[in-house]
Amino acid sequence: MNACGDCAPCGHRCVCKARRGNRKPHPHARAVRRAIGWGSSRPFTRAVVLSTSASAVVWASSLLVAEPWRFVIWGLSFVVGLATTTLVYVGSEAIPKPTSHYSERLGLFTILVLGETVIAIAVGTSGTDWGFSSGLVAGFGFIVVLTLWWTYFRHVDEWFLHRAFIEDKGAWSRVREYSLLHVLSHYLVYVGIVAAGIGIAFTVEAAAAGHALDWNHAAVLVAGVVTYLLGTIAVHRTTFDPVRDRSVVLRLGVAALVTLSIVNQPIEPVVFLGLVASLLVTLNIVEGGWSLITGSTSEK
Repeated sequence: MNACGDCAPCGHRCVCKARRGNRKPHPHARAVRRAIGWGSSRPFTRAVVLSTSASAVVWASSLLVAEPWRFVIWGLSFVVGLATTTLVYVGSEAIPKPTSHYSERLGLFTILVLGETVIAIAVGTSGTDWGFSSGLVAGFGFIVVLTLWWTYFRHVDEWFLHRAFIEDKGAWSRVREYSLLHVLSHYLVYVGIVAAGIGIAFTVEAAAAGHALDWNHAAVLVAGVVTYLLGTIAVHRTTFDPVRDRSVVLRLGVAALVTLSIVNQPIEPVVFLGLVASLLVTLNIVEGGWSLITGSTSEK
């Protein structure tokens, strides 16, 4: 192979301008880029970079503020990033179409949050003087975590976001709003799991110490379970195979009963967490029974 005049000074180590000019793109490259949305989505990409940068600037400014206002700025940074990204995503004319297993990754992150919650409970109660009551409460706490996993993954749609950009009929013509709500609702799921784990740790510690559970600590667990149930309703209703209306009503009913469980005081740890675990197990048994009887959990 002979080097051209441009390559003469350095032999073959540089890229020949003549060869580079004659290089032809792959015959299917243009079709792939058009299907995915690359190229036409550059304005969207620039807007996302700007919104992310704005959120990062707000977050970095928290270094100049002492606690607890630092945490307020962290929350503000999250709100700025979420709001700007939502506006860009809904308002942009062209956006990249997800072609990877994004829904699967949401499920994997749910597993990670559940695992971290179990570890946090174990670490937080590692110095506890264990007895029958505390052991029973810990068992109820483990059942709660299992039911949270059961509720989410029994209705998960791994290919939702991939199929969403193919379907354009009926209500699904507003696919951006549906897919955005589906993804953002996972924040409620994750926050609910974490808060429930913290509440379980508080309950185990109260049982080990032999005293009633503080109302504020019980409220953390209740808020976590209620937030989680609301998040799963939003996630499971924004798919091509949504859960039935009766499942939504059942979850709202369970959330209401969990909330009412802390009305009467003092709050006994064993009774309280046992009631929460029983309600969540009942929820999954009833929904699972409907699925076996009807053959589907969807509105179809």
